Amino acid sequence: YDLVVPTADFLARGRQSGVYADMDYSRIANAKNQNPQVQSLANKQMQDDKAGLVYMWGTTGIAYNEKKINKVRPHLRYIHSSQSINDMANGDICAAIMWSGDAFQAAARAEEANNGHVINYYIPSEGTNMWFDMMAIPADAKNVDNAYRFIDYMMRADVAANNVNYVWYASGNEAAEAKIDPEILSHPGIYPSKETRKNLFVTPVYDAALDRIVNRVWSRFTSGS
Repeated sequence: YDLVVPTADFLARGRQSGVYADMDYSRIANAKNQNPQVQSLANKQMQDDKAGLVYMWGTTGIAYNEKKINKVRPHLRYIHSSQSINDMANGDICAAIMWSGDAFQAAARAEEANNGHVINYYIPSEGTNMWFDMMAIPADAKNVDNAYRFIDYMMRADVAANNVNYVWYASGNEAAEAKIDPEILSHPGIYPSKETRKNLFVTPVYDAALDRIVNRVWSRFTSGS
């Protein structure tokens, strides 16, 4: 591949292994369109300012079914990274901690099915962590010039806006906002308010030793031990 779109944490780990090349921003004229605050937060998470450009970003929050939220069961149903999309859309669960993009997929599926379930997404007032989808160039890319041309094209304000209007994810492209559907731009779950953004944060990518500890703790938690 000449261009890939990994999450920021995956990209950071790959960079440590030499999988991804440095990105030369001087070859991307439209990089000037990028939101400096969003890009800075992604760089902070990766602890690297040459890894790549933010394509889309979002948050981790709580998706809930308007009709069922008052009947929340007093126990945890399951822990899964993607099963909750369909279960939320179908009304099988009433609330879940989800990535914002997954929550909006669930809402769209419920709307398409016309099943009466209305899915909302809420960012806790205490704050939450951000995620980033990055545009990056593999170290062994064969067509690097074309990769830069395509990134530059994707960074055009009109192109970035069209992408947002189609997928309903927040873009790292600040110049695109003038062309983004006002319904999306004003959605607090997609483009959080300035007040909400004050409490958003990033978690730096763990080194290998800490990663192993986190995985062990997480395994004990998910197994109930």
